[in-house]
Amino acid sequence: MLKGIRKRNPGKLPRPSSEVEVDSAQIPSGYRRDSGMVIPSWGTRRGALFSRGTLRSPVPLSSPAMIRAAALLTALVVPGVISGDYCYNEPHCDPYAWGDLVPACHPLLEVRHSPINLGGQVSRNRSLDSLHLEGFEDIQAGHWTLQNDGHSVILQVGSGMSVSGGGLPDVYHTIQLHFHWGGPATNGSEHTVDRRRYPMEMHIVNMKGVYPNVTAALGDPTGLAVLGVFIDVVYADNVHFGHISRKLSSVAYKGQTTKIKPFALLDLLPRHNMSQYYRYYGSLTTPPCSQAVVWTLYEVPVYISWSQLAQFTSQIFSTEEDAEQVTPLQNNFRHVHPTFSRVVSMSKDARRLPASSSHPLRSAGARQLLHVVVLGGGGLMASPGLGGEITSHPAGEKMTQPIGPPRGRDGQMIQMSRRKLNQNDTLDL
Repeated sequence: MLKGIRKRNPGKLPRPSSEVEVDSAQIPSGYRRDSGMVIPSWGTRRGALFSRGTLRSPVPLSSPAMIRAAALLTALVVPGVISGDYCYNEPHCDPYAWGDLVPACHPLLEVRHSPINLGGQVSRNRSLDSLHLEGFEDIQAGHWTLQNDGHSVILQVGSGMSVSGGGLPDVYHTIQLHFHWGGPATNGSEHTVDRRRYPMEMHIVNMKGVYPNVTAALGDPTGLAVLGVFIDVVYADNVHFGHISRKLSSVAYKGQTTKIKPFALLDLLPRHNMSQYYRYYGSLTTPPCSQAVVWTLYEVPVYISWSQLAQFTSQIFSTEEDAEQVTPLQNNFRHVHPTFSRVVSMSKDARRLPASSSHPLRSAGARQLLHVVVLGGGGLMASPGLGGEITSHPAGEKMTQPIGPPRGRDGQMIQMSRRKLNQNDTLDL
C-alpha cells in the first residue's frame, strides 16, 4: 500500500468554482462567524468571504481595478507568507495557495491567468490558419532528456525545432514538453471544454527566438507560445507515445532522469487536424504564473491506451525514491480561471461553433459517426457506428460503457470525453 496519501483539504476553507452553499456545521477549524459572515479567525485569506451562507468574492468582479486593489490588500495582511516549493495536493502549497507563495499567482492580482474553460464565448478568427512547425517531422541526432521534477514528467528536446505563423507574433524555438494528468478515477487536463476535462493534456513549450533564455522571455506578454494537446483514451497503445511511456519507469521518482532517442515530435500531435485550434493570451499554469503565454489549444485530441494513461496516474511519484513517505503524483493541474475581458478565438477551420457550445464538434453532418474497433493485431480502424458516440472495443469483445462518471476535486462530473465526431474528423493514434 502506498504511503503518504493524505486526506485532501483537511479543515480548510472550501474551494469555490462560483458559489458554494454552506451551513454552520461546515465552518472549518480556524474560522469564525462575524456579523453573519464566516471569516478566518485572523482576518481574510485569498480574498474569500462567506456571507449569509454563500461563498462570494469580497469585491465586485466586474471591476478589474477593484479586483487588483482588493487582492493586493488581502495579500499584504496575510501574516507570514508561506515560502517553499509548490505542490498540487497539500493545503499549504496547492494551487489555491500559490498566491501566498508567489504574488503573481494570486487569482485576483492579474486577469490573464491560465488555464481557462473553452466555453460559449469563443469567436471565429478567419486569419488563424495552420501553424508552421519547423523540424517537427525530423529525427534529431543525439539524445533527449526525460525528467521527473516532482511536478510533472518533462521531455527536454534539442535545438532545431520552431513554431511560427498561425497568428503568432514571431518565431518561437521549441524547448520542452510536459504533461498534466488526473488520478485512477479522475481526469486531469488543465483546460476544459464546456467544463469537461480530458484525461490528460500535453504542453509543448516554445520560446520567442529573440530571447537568450526563458527568464528573459517571461518579461514579454508574448514571450512563450505553448501548444496544448488534449489526450483521450482507447484500448490500443499509441506506438508513437510509446517512445515516452516505455521510459516512465526510469523516471518514476522526483529527480530521476533518463535519455530518450529522438523521434518526430509531429507524431504526438493531431497531424490531420492541425488547422483546428483555439487561441488566447494567458499565463504559465505553474509558479511563477507569468502572464507571458500565447496559447494554442488543438481542438481534436490524440489517443493513448488505458494502460499508457495508468503509467502516469499510478506509477509516477512526487517524492524521491528514498523518501520516508512515497507520494503518487496525481491531479497535477491548476484550477480553471475566469477569462474576464479576454478574447478567445478559434481558427478558421475549427468545427465547434459558439451557438452549439454544449455539444463539441457537432454539426449538421454529424449523423454519420464513427466508432473505434480494436483489431487483434493492435491496430485501429474506424467504421460507421450507431448511437453517435465513440465506443471502444477490445479485440474480439464488445464493450459497453467502460467507466462510470466519478466526480473530480472541483465537484464537476468526470468522464472520458466520448466526443461526437464529424464524418470528416480523423482519429490520430
